[in-house]
Amino acid sequence: MKLDIDYIKEILTKIENVDSDRIRLGELMKSFDIKDDENEKFSKLYLHLRILYDEGFLETTSNSFPIKEGANEHTNYNSGAKIGITLNGYRLLDSLRSDKLSVKIKDTLKNIGIESLKQIPALAIKLLS
Repeated sequence: MKLDIDYIKEILTKIENVDSDRIRLGELMKSFDIKDDENEKFSKLYLHLRILYDEGFLETTSNSFPIKEGANEHTNYNSGAKIGITLNGYRLLDSLRSDKLSVKIKDTLKNIGIESLKQIPALAIKLLS
């Protein structure tokens, strides 16, 4: 599965738009119309949340990632776990907000990888200059 910048923007926006500073994993899943962990939608959300968490753009109240891969490719998750955006996550979201800037970033990072994700805010500033 490829990294989807628009999906990352959607995840961060959904988390930002809740009334508190964090969203429960179950609420986030519901907002993407994900009912269980055995489908493509869940896999896509899992991948992107994992990357955002591992790269320091998201944090959890439990200090560990709330989705665990178990035996037989079954995934366990804590739907009550709360997920919030870090300062770097807000910087990333701000960089992705401008549609024109987002297009330029995507063009510049055609073969985007996880390492490139951290560089998007700096790239956005460079493209604006």
